[in-house]
Amino acid sequence: MHRATAHPHLAAQLATAVFIAASTTQLATAHVRDLAPDASTLTLHDDGLRQGCMTHHVPTWARPLLLAAAFTWRLTSGTGDAVFADPLGSTGLPGLTDFAENC
Repeated sequence: MHRATAHPHLAAQLATAVFIAASTTQLATAHVRDLAPDASTLTLHDDGLRQGCMTHHVPTWARPLLLAAAFTWRLTSGTGDAVFADPLGSTGLPGLTDFAENC
């Protein structure tokens, strides 16, 4: 996956979808503030739907990907928003499913 994209948010989103088995709707609820400082956990929010907010353990292999996405947000905006959104405003990027299929 590290050769498939230069966009950390895409790599982090795919990695998270793999280890949590979350939908894109659930992934969209994760913000930079929901990631532990060492990226050991990530909280997804599902208020009123299935199980409410849940904190998930992040496997060691996925932590650098999530940290890269969070650092990109912090460098560009200072605060951060949805961790899997593109803070650089790139155009023409594939959706998560297309990206996964290309990988």
